[in-house]
Amino acid sequence: RDGLNAIVLEWAVGKTLKEWIALAHGMKHLPAHELRGNTVPQITTDFGYENAVFLAREISNTLAELHDSGYCHNKFAAENVIVHVNKHDGSFVVKIIDLGLASPIDRRDHNSGCARNDLISLGAALFELFL
Repeated sequence: RDGLNAIVLEWAVGKTLKEWIALAHGMKHLPAHELRGNTVPQITTDFGYENAVFLAREISNTLAELHDSGYCHNKFAAENVIVHVNKHDGSFVVKIIDLGLASPIDRRDHNSGCARNDLISLGAALFELFL
């Protein structure tokens, strides 16, 4: 519209990876300050090793897509990954959120720690998932 600038963001529906990790480890409640919204996440079936492996692969691929596009997250953590279960086929949809600190990857500097830090943070999140 007539000179109006706006930023449009997708509304990502689902639970954070941190919430999924808590559910996978059988925790019924998370501290209130760690919940998105007003409800305590619930799960009715066993999370299972296969689901954890699938999520790990999807999250890794999503982070790789971000890096391939020339950016690193700089604040990657389990609470910055949204996992949504498709109601129709039960598949997982993974979204990386909170890209406010994302920065371009300097392709000329192969020693840049930006992407490396994302990968270390990914490893820490996945370690929690498989713990």
